[in-house]
Amino acid sequence: MGMQEEFWKEWGRIAQSKGITTERYISQQKILTKEESGFSFILNYNQWKINRPSPKKEAVAESCPFDNEIEAWQNGEDIMIFGDRYEPYYITPNLFPGEKGHSIIMHEEHSKVSYRPSKQDLETFIEVSRDTGYLVQINIEGSGATLPTHNHAHLRPVKFPAQNLKREELEPELEQIADYPFANLVFTGENSAANAARFLQSHKHVYGLVIDGDEITYVPFKKYWAKGFSVSEAMGYFFMNSREEFDEDYNYFFDRISSTVPQKV
Repeated sequence: MGMQEEFWKEWGRIAQSKGITTERYISQQKILTKEESGFSFILNYNQWKINRPSPKKEAVAESCPFDNEIEAWQNGEDIMIFGDRYEPYYITPNLFPGEKGHSIIMHEEHSKVSYRPSKQDLETFIEVSRDTGYLVQINIEGSGATLPTHNHAHLRPVKFPAQNLKREELEPELEQIADYPFANLVFTGENSAANAARFLQSHKHVYGLVIDGDEITYVPFKKYWAKGFSVSEAMGYFFMNSREEFDEDYNYFFDRISSTVPQKV
């Protein structure tokens, strides 16, 4: 059995043991394309995810849900996909998945400071992405992270629209998504983790990351986006807040996006 097949088998088994029923990960999607620009967006409506409880900072300080998952694993509960293969990181199904297979990659220890991934962290996420064939999404505090002080990432069986756009080479092993308003950088090649880590050490503003195999896409935030946009939204994948919003006329969505899209720099 290949690792992708093993992942799906284990995800289904562990999700069921955690009470993640089928209706939690059934979602509706549609693709919108703006003819003038050619940009495409994926809209996703998942009732369970939208209605999930939002963790309060005070409550997380007393009882972090990721700490609870790690403790349950250490006490013998079989809830981690691939066990300790990626130690000190562990993978478990997301309690409120955006789609089937959506999982959390969490560090075994809680941090007292906001998460900033190291070269070793990035190398681990690259390994996970290679093994599963899925992308790893990292939300840094201010860019959509709901638990910014526990090192974690999202493992998602999706492709973001921005990944399909044309790129231009800036220098060896560094590309930019051409004609895209968010000025995303893409670190490529066998040194992508080291190069990305070195770049991130010198750029302290808020950002997010998308890791797909050896490629690491850097998604800058506060310089461009209004507060509240996540990494996936900056990459063209939107979770809608209600069924009414999902069913709205296409022009409504594009009008809302155009009010926040910056000029390419």
